[in-house]
Amino acid sequence: MLRRPDFDTNQWAQENFADASLGDKRRSKRLVEVVSQIVDMPAGSMPQMSPLWKDLKATYRLLDMDQVTLQSVTGPHRKRIAQRGGTQLILSDTCHIDFGAGRQVRGAGPVGPGNSVGFLLHSALAYNAKDKSILGVAGQIAHTRKKDKKTKPSKESERGKQWSESRLWTDLFTQVGPSTDEVHYIHVCDSAADNYESFFTAIEELDSDVVIRCGRAHRKVFDSSGKKRSIREVCRNATVYGTYELFIPQGNQRKARTAKIEVAFEKIRLPQARYCSEKIKQSDCDGFDLTVIVAREVDAPTGVEPIQWILLTSLPVESFADALEVIGYYESRWAIEEWHKAIKTGCKLEDRQHRDIDRLLPLTGICSVVAVLLLQLREASRREPNRPATELVPSSWINLLMVFGKLRRRPKTSEELWRAIARLGGFLGRRYDGKPGWITIWRGWQRLHEMLRGYQYAQQLKNCG
Repeated sequence: MLRRPDFDTNQWAQENFADASLGDKRRSKRLVEVVSQIVDMPAGSMPQMSPLWKDLKATYRLLDMDQVTLQSVTGPHRKRIAQRGGTQLILSDTCHIDFGAGRQVRGAGPVGPGNSVGFLLHSALAYNAKDKSILGVAGQIAHTRKKDKKTKPSKESERGKQWSESRLWTDLFTQVGPSTDEVHYIHVCDSAADNYESFFTAIEELDSDVVIRCGRAHRKVFDSSGKKRSIREVCRNATVYGTYELFIPQGNQRKARTAKIEVAFEKIRLPQARYCSEKIKQSDCDGFDLTVIVAREVDAPTGVEPIQWILLTSLPVESFADALEVIGYYESRWAIEEWHKAIKTGCKLEDRQHRDIDRLLPLTGICSVVAVLLLQLREASRREPNRPATELVPSSWINLLMVFGKLRRRPKTSEELWRAIARLGGFLGRRYDGKPGWITIWRGWQRLHEMLRGYQYAQQLKNCG
C-alpha cells in the first residue's frame, strides 16, 4: 500500500513483481522496468513509456514469452496479499474487456452485444474487513468466449455456456485459496455467484465464508421451522429487526436521496442442488445452514423503484448489529467497480493496440495491480483529514505546491494538502465539487514528483558550480 510520501515507483515495482517466476531472472528484471514505466505513465501508450526502440522491442519480447502470463505476472503480488493475514473481504466480479468491433485481436472472443471482441476478466479484490482499505489483487482469471455459430444455439448449448462461465466463480475461489489460522476469507459476490457449487467450494472445500446476493429467489429451502418454502416466501415473512438510513447518490437518471432501509433475517437450510457436479454428489455434504438477510426500502418516493437486497450468508447472524455488518460487507462491493474503472480509464487497457491476446493478458495483470495503487492513493487522501500536512511531506514539498499550484494559503492539514495536489492534476476545487477523485489526485501526484525531480536536478547543478 502507498504509505510513504517519498514513494518510489521502482521500489514499489520491485516489491510487487521482482519475484515473478518467468523462467529467467533477466525477464523478472525487465518486468520491473516495464511496471515502473507504467506506474509513471499509467494512461500512456507503450511507445510513450519506452521512447527508445531497443527498450520498446525488449518489452514486446517479454510479453511474447510463454512463461509471461496473467498468473505468473501477478503471482508475487497475490502472495504478498495472502500474507497480510486478518479477515479479508474477497470482492469478486466479472469485467468485460472490450476492444471494439473494428479491431483484429488474435485469440479474442465475443463480448457484449454486436461484433465487439475481447475477454472476460474475472477478478477477486482483497479488502480489509476491519478498516475498509483496499489490499490488492487476490485472484484473477481471464475467460475468452468462443465465437458464436450462425445457427441458433440450442437450449442445451446455452445451458452448457452458462455452466462453464459459472465455473469462473469456483475456480477463482480456489485460486484465492483456503482460510488459515492467519487469514480468514469472506467471499462477497453478486447474484451471478448464486449457485450451489459456489457455496460448496467456499464453505466446504476452502473453509471460508460467503456473502452472496440471491439471484434465484424461487429456489426451495427449509425455513427455521423446517418447512420447505421458496426464498421469496421466507423473505416475505421474515422478522424485521430494525431500520437504518442509506444515502443514495445522484446517478443513472436518479436524484440523490436518503433511503430508509428495514432489515429482516431468518435462518434457512440450503439443500443440495438437484443438478451438481460429481464431487458434490460423492461428498457427505447434503446442504448448508445459512441466514437470509433482506434489506428493503420503505416509504420510497413516488415513481422510484424501492431498493431491495436479498443476501445469503454463512456468517453467524444473531442480532440487528450482525445483520448490519453483513450488509456493510456487501456495500463494500463498490470498490471493485471503482477498480475496474481504474483499469479501463486510468490504465487505458482497452486502448492498448496489441494484436494478440497473449500479449494483452500479462499486460492486464500489470494494469490490475497498478489500478490498486491508484485507488490506494485516493484512500490515502481521505484518511486522517485533520492530520498536520507537515507530518506527511517535507516543508519543501509544500513550498513547491505554493509556487506552482498558485495557492492563496499554505496547506495545513492532510485534506488541504491532497486537494492542493489534486489541483495540479486538474481538480478545480470549487465549493460544490466535492472530494477529488483518484484520476486528478494521481495526475497531481505525478506532476508534483516531476517538479521535485526538477528541483533536485537544479540543486545538483548549483552544487556543481
